[in-house]
Amino acid sequence: MKRILLIASILLIGCGADSNQWTEEAQNHFLNECQKSKNTSNQYCDCILSNLMISYDEQSYKLESTEMLKNNASQKFIASINSISEVCESSSNTE
Repeated sequence: MKRILLIASILLIGCGADSNQWTEEAQNHFLNECQKSKNTSNQYCDCILSNLMISYDEQSYKLESTEMLKNNASQKFIASINSISEVCESSSNTE
């Protein structure tokens, strides 16, 4: 659960762009906060961000992560975050 809250709280900025695109500012903010909060490799944070950007536009992610902080996120979002975390942890551990 701590991992879910960490990822959800990393990005709570800006309005989203169209077609699952995130602004460069939002991407950089996410990566900086991920690396500081998780104290982990760039590879792990890049993996998380890439997968989030495939699944969510910036605005949708902001809304879902805000709801997660209130313990009110959708089950689909929680499952997605868990899945992304597992994939990225696995790929970070193999290299």
